[in-house]
Amino acid sequence: MKKAILTAAVFLMMAVPAMADTIKGYVWVNVTDSQALTIKTEKGLTVVRYLPSKTCTPVFYRPNDEVKIDYHFDEKTKSNVADSINIVVEATDFRRVKPIDTIEKEDFLKIAEKGTALLLDVRGVPRFKEGAFKGAKNIPFWSLEHRLAELPKDKQIVIYCASGKMSRVAADILKEKGFTNVKFLRMPVISDKTTGGATIVEGVKVKCG
Repeated sequence: MKKAILTAAVFLMMAVPAMADTIKGYVWVNVTDSQALTIKTEKGLTVVRYLPSKTCTPVFYRPNDEVKIDYHFDEKTKSNVADSINIVVEATDFRRVKPIDTIEKEDFLKIAEKGTALLLDVRGVPRFKEGAFKGAKNIPFWSLEHRLAELPKDKQIVIYCASGKMSRVAADILKEKGFTNVKFLRMPVISDKTTGGATIVEGVKVKCG
């Protein structure tokens, strides 16, 4: 069934946009915490940021919605930023992201202490600077696909975020791109501004990624 066009306006501060481009595909998952859509195309999974970074106003798209997105590349944040999102066909089912390997809190903390894996923090830069696990590498979720070259394929990667949602999708993206040793923490992580570290918690509602 045809749907009316929905436009998600975005603002690009202090950056020079590249030429606009268009991507077509269907929604793999809508991660409102990160203000981004993960779109499945012929080339795999692509993340498109669609809201200003300073707002948490949600825009809801359902898995399997067929979409056409006009976007430009933000060189500063290394991410695709949507100028408009057009829903072509509304989804008729609600297929979710396929389950992938998770890691429990205890095992995560052991790995973090021993440094036996690369900890990937996909939260936004401000949250990372407030506090993160020692040795963690920060690549915000919405810029992940453009910074894959920074990640090793010969080492285990364990991903965490502020809600457990982005980390799951980030792990899926890495697997689509050929990373085989990936796990994600499905529990929220919050920063400890006092110590500069981070804590794993459960049942905490977060705002933006």
